[in-house]
Amino acid sequence: MDESEKSDDGRPKASGDQCTRAEHFASESKEKPKRKGHGRRPASDYSGARIVKCRHERLKIGDDCPSSCGGRLYDLKEPTTLIQFTGQPLITATKFEREALRCAKCQQRYVAPLPEGVNEERYDATCDATIALIRTCRLNGVNAWAYLVTIIRNRKDARRNPHLYLPWNYKGDEVESLAA
Repeated sequence: MDESEKSDDGRPKASGDQCTRAEHFASESKEKPKRKGHGRRPASDYSGARIVKCRHERLKIGDDCPSSCGGRLYDLKEPTTLIQFTGQPLITATKFEREALRCAKCQQRYVAPLPEGVNEERYDATCDATIALIRTCRLNGVNAWAYLVTIIRNRKDARRNPHLYLPWNYKGDEVESLAA
């Protein structure tokens, strides 16, 4: 094999036009700009959330590793966080800060369990329904806050005439005057 057919690392060059492929890869990387982060809000954005600290019942800092590797547990200093959203009265959030310990030898992580009755779901069904209602208002050009306030103020009439209170039928002041 001729030296001109080898790449810089000594391996044979791939067949085909190298310049064309390089241009193709360069244009592909220009088309897809990289996004920062993971697209979600950090837990610190939810400053109004109720905080529940979850600790291990049996494990603590300095204990022997439960996997019997001979290591000791240390605190990771940053708890594993679950923010759970509930649709009451609009949307509330609860931040579960779960103690996280790691074995110094085997690097196994031990995260404190959630309180009894709490599941790992980020959004519960009531929150999903509230978000869907707010988005439906937005799609129909309705101020979601005014809409929800109107429904709360006129809840008896909304139960009797629900068709008047659907976001796509909602006319704001007209519904208020009908309820009066």
